[in-house]
Amino acid sequence: MATHDKNDVLPFSDNMIVLHDAQIIANHKPQYLYKNPQNKLIASFFNEFNVINGEIVYAQQLKIVNKSNLKTTVKESYFKGNNYLIEANLDGEKVFFESKIPYAKNKVLFLEIVL
Repeated sequence: MATHDKNDVLPFSDNMIVLHDAQIIANHKPQYLYKNPQNKLIASFFNEFNVINGEIVYAQQLKIVNKSNLKTTVKESYFKGNNYLIEANLDGEKVFFESKIPYAKNKVLFLEIVL
């Protein structure tokens, strides 16, 4: 099956091939590619992601905590149905994470990476 839609491929595939500029850049089980994205293109196939300290971190892997060294300032909250995608600023870079509730612009939140 050839597709650009992850919902078409993930539930049914034993193996996933990712092409870029007519070249195979990944060929592995979807679960492996999700957990070990080799680059931003592969990560973007699965979900919103961030690059924090050189590592790819998916939005759902960031959790709000009382205090941490990942201090963010909320820029926008986007309703996504069963949750909100929060856009925030972290050290001058845009980051995305998920929340059950929206947050007001300029609200300071601390995050933790949960793998």
